[in-house]
Amino acid sequence: MTSQLLYARTPWRHWQEYLPFLTSQHVNMELYLSNQSFEQFTYNDVARLHLTLKESNLRCTLHAPTADFNPGAEEQSIQDLTRQSVLQTIQFSRYLKPQHIVFHSGYPVLPDDRERERWIHTSINFWKSLLPRLTASDTVIALENIHENEPTALRRVIEGVKNRRLRHCFDIGHFTIFANVSLEKWFSELGKYCVASHLHDNHGGSDEHLAIGKGFIDFKQVTNLLLRHAPAALWTLEAQNLDGIKQSYEALQNIKS
Repeated sequence: MTSQLLYARTPWRHWQEYLPFLTSQHVNMELYLSNQSFEQFTYNDVARLHLTLKESNLRCTLHAPTADFNPGAEEQSIQDLTRQSVLQTIQFSRYLKPQHIVFHSGYPVLPDDRERERWIHTSINFWKSLLPRLTASDTVIALENIHENEPTALRRVIEGVKNRRLRHCFDIGHFTIFANVSLEKWFSELGKYCVASHLHDNHGGSDEHLAIGKGFIDFKQVTNLLLRHAPAALWTLEAQNLDGIKQSYEALQNIKS
């Protein structure tokens, strides 16, 4: 695991607070955007961040806003909000040229067979229509598992779009809460599409975003599977605050040693 592949969740409003730690440990930045971020930033703000990252020799990815985000929604109002969020995020990305942009998949909680098939079909059409809007030639969109209890629906979306710029971001916290298959099963289907991962801990009941080692997830198993099935994937520490990021960083060094 090289430093070039390690990232940390960094809220847009707090990137300057996170920067000293990221720079000292050469941990790259996954910039976390909310819908309010687009109202708060100016071109000068983004230009300053871009220059700072360049001077610090740090790379950048983006995490798109999550509120009301569902590319497979049946309701036109949710589709419109989702499309707007994607277009705003792509516009923002033109300043920073991130390696990846992570979007939630929008998969519903426990859909029936009809709803599941409709969600897959609608998601495929959604991403086919919007991927051409990407401008940076090497930026990839990574769909993050949310409520999926198995990997097949997400795999079918990625394979249905048939575009190398749509891939998978594996979130171990969400997997632990919602999945009813083994990690091995998940990676056997989606490992070859996995370009990024989110590493945070929980106790299996809620999305706590704890530091690694503060819940009961077996991160030795997780990291071994990532190295085996997705050796080029980025690893993002996704604890909920800077202290948790620092604790996760230390815990990860111990796992790797």
